[in-house]
Amino acid sequence: DVATALPPYEERVINLAMSPQLADAYTQLETALTTSVRQALASGSRSLLAAYLQALLCYPDGAAFREETVMDPESIRQGSPTVIATAPALGGILPKEEELLAICQQERNRGRRVLVYVTFTQTRDITHRLKSLLDHAGLRTTILTSSIAPEKRETWIAKQVTEGIDVLI
Repeated sequence: DVATALPPYEERVINLAMSPQLADAYTQLETALTTSVRQALASGSRSLLAAYLQALLCYPDGAAFREETVMDPESIRQGSPTVIATAPALGGILPKEEELLAICQQERNRGRRVLVYVTFTQTRDITHRLKSLLDHAGLRTTILTSSIAPEKRETWIAKQVTEGIDVLI
């Protein structure tokens, strides 16, 4: 909408099933969180709603390498943190990571580069995990971080392309 010289852009949604191990861990996390949220809401507290949402949105992205621990925010404020739910780090490669690897390899084989957009980059950062997987698969990968000033990003990206990157996260 802003620049008419931009190339065509397309978004596709690829639905992938969780592995059985991830689905089991996710269901246990969801059950524990739902129970705690219902109890909190019944007592008039909405303090767990954000934790519930974030944990269930984020766990599937980091489950291979990071345990999910949800603390009661009220207990943290009172100085006695209480864990209300956990889910284990599962190890291995998640189905969505396998799909990303396949897409990036297919695109490289077609002579194209790939831009991977990642939503969670602060406390639940998955960029380094993705870079490691892509590098291990033989793809030259780099991460654009906030340390690159916005006004320098175009030049920085052009340099990465000149150096032959396959994937920019």
